[in-house]
Amino acid sequence: MGIEIELHADRPVLDWDRSRGTLIRGSYEHGDKLADVLLGMDESHEGNVARVDPYGDTLFNEQQAQAALREVPNLTNGFRGQTLALDQQRELFGRWTTDKRVHPREAVMGMLALLHGASSQVRKRKIDDIDQQAHTLRLGKRPHPVPLDPASWTVQRCVAHREAWRTDNPHVMVTKGTKAGRSPASTAYLSHVLDDCGFPPRMIRSTRLVDLVNTMDPKFVAAAFGMDPQATLIHLADHVHPGRLPDR
Repeated sequence: MGIEIELHADRPVLDWDRSRGTLIRGSYEHGDKLADVLLGMDESHEGNVARVDPYGDTLFNEQQAQAALREVPNLTNGFRGQTLALDQQRELFGRWTTDKRVHPREAVMGMLALLHGASSQVRKRKIDDIDQQAHTLRLGKRPHPVPLDPASWTVQRCVAHREAWRTDNPHVMVTKGTKAGRSPASTAYLSHVLDDCGFPPRMIRSTRLVDLVNTMDPKFVAAAFGMDPQATLIHLADHVHPGRLPDR
């Protein structure tokens, strides 16, 4: 996923290019692990770390950053986030595969999160990351291209939408604000791209990860998703949904 942690000399503007002027240094080594921890939290989690939006920009002053740092040792206490029920998953699947009124950017973001556990990494995908012949997509740090089933091939709707704008921007997701340049869609835009469906990206992605980690070997999931093995363990549930229990 890749949360970028940066130290600035002053309060940065929420524009990536312009914010380079105040950047002192950046730390990107642990961004994926931090994102996975945050996705395991529930909305009621208290503390400074819980304020971090994996899909948007979050600003901390020095005191808030120090307080957040002290919370880190207590973060990995199991998954407490929300997930989608089966009927909600079916509803979203139908929305993104059959409803032509849904914007292509919502459809591709939604389907890649619902079926492949993708998240903000989608905004940085470029046209070259798509293999049209093999129907695969390179996603973040995943070791192999992700095979896209017919439902996930909604990515082509996004490509068609981009081509209609005749832009030179190399990214799959191009917005009005980025079509004249070459930068990816902003994290602020991505944080709202699924608003119309009624469910946050964090909840949709967590649903897939929780399902995979609790039905397969967490280490296998970590290897397939390019995640730290410890990060997948966060998604181990401490209860079983009644729908998974055998009939008595």
